[in-house]
Amino acid sequence: MKEIAYIQKIELLNPFLNEILTEIKKDLKNEHLRKDLAFSQKYFARKSLDKIGVADLKEGYLKALAEGNEEAGEWIASRWMLKHPEVYQFFADKLTAINPEFDQIEKIVDNEAREILQEAFKEFGARVTYIFSIFNSVAFSELIYEELKKNIDSSQGQVEEDVVDLDDLKKKYAAIIDKLTEKYEKKLLSLERRYTQDIEGYKKQIAALQRLLK
Repeated sequence: MKEIAYIQKIELLNPFLNEILTEIKKDLKNEHLRKDLAFSQKYFARKSLDKIGVADLKEGYLKALAEGNEEAGEWIASRWMLKHPEVYQFFADKLTAINPEFDQIEKIVDNEAREILQEAFKEFGARVTYIFSIFNSVAFSELIYEELKKNIDSSQGQVEEDVVDLDDLKKKYAAIIDKLTEKYEKKLLSLERRYTQDIEGYKKQIAALQRLLK
């Protein structure tokens, strides 16, 4: 696989993008968005950083990449790889054995590639192996990349839909709680008024009975 632009890498990793962004959300917000105010204002205008969720990050970074901002892709890739140093070390060792200048490798022989991947699957799983390989443009052939994708479990392939963003859940349930609170506050207020009216009525009835007894 030849080196490609980050927008192309992200397109290939689209089924896993929610998972990737969920894992590095805090890093992007604290290390990138808080420091690069021009980027934040351009792609996340009118949004509080504390309230930006995975869906917001996805929308903003994809827009930046579509406009040719390669640095946005570098932030995503570098922060994800920092979360997986053991994968980097594994591939560095394997590729160095092929060529000490492993960044100069143009293509890994398919049989050798399969041996590397078989071991990587056992250590890290097919999904993480695939994400790493795409981010780093590991020199596998197109055939090997196709085989790699087929090894990804179908349920993992749907992670884009399945990954839950806690911030989005908090917003959702906060809205539900607000509605319920408002509903029951009104109901309690209504009950309080009715109770007050009933008490006043009872007081008048008791006063009338007391007058009769006298």
